[in-house]
Amino acid sequence: MDNTGFFEETEECRNRILSNEYEDFILPGDRFLKEQSLSDFFCGEMVSENWGIIHVNRRLLPPASVQFYDYTAIPRLYGLNDTTNIEASGILRARNQPVLGLDGQGVLIGLLDTGIDYENPVFLDGGGKSRILRIWDQTIQEGEPPKGFLYGTEYTKAEIDETAVKQKTDDYALKLYFADTDEDVWNIAKRYNTSAKAIEAENEITDGKASGLLLIPII
Repeated sequence: MDNTGFFEETEECRNRILSNEYEDFILPGDRFLKEQSLSDFFCGEMVSENWGIIHVNRRLLPPASVQFYDYTAIPRLYGLNDTTNIEASGILRARNQPVLGLDGQGVLIGLLDTGIDYENPVFLDGGGKSRILRIWDQTIQEGEPPKGFLYGTEYTKAEIDETAVKQKTDDYALKLYFADTDEDVWNIAKRYNTSAKAIEAENEITDGKASGLLLIPII
């Protein structure tokens, strides 16, 4: 296949990944046929040596139920997390014991969430640089996705640090905020007790909706 055909197929598969008309299923590698990575009804991608994800037109499928599919084939949908259960179980008290040395040093953590306030001091090192290595926003499609994936936008540590050092020196300070896709600017301004017009001017927003990395002027 020439490069033109390859990129056309990649873009078509990317559109199916993002489409609500396609269902997603996890398959072990021995059931995943690379040569059938794109057809009229589905496309697929290997995400590791042993596992692949296939995206199938939902019109061809019975309801997503363990009655029809293996339980492991249906991706889990995680909700937001809270600390109620780990507080009740005593896990937090154990974590906070200094003699145990449970300070997380040298541990790399991956988080699933709806956004992140990466200017928060907990995410900064002693020199004021970000401790975050990557942000993968799966709701923004304009930027480059992570290597090996076809959708979303990846922000590297260098990009996060570069944005963080941009500060106003005249009559107001800036905070950083990571907005969901088409988040209402007025709601963001209300959260930070600042002006929606100032946020729009700082980020060149013209329609009252914001996505991705924002500079929030605190007036």
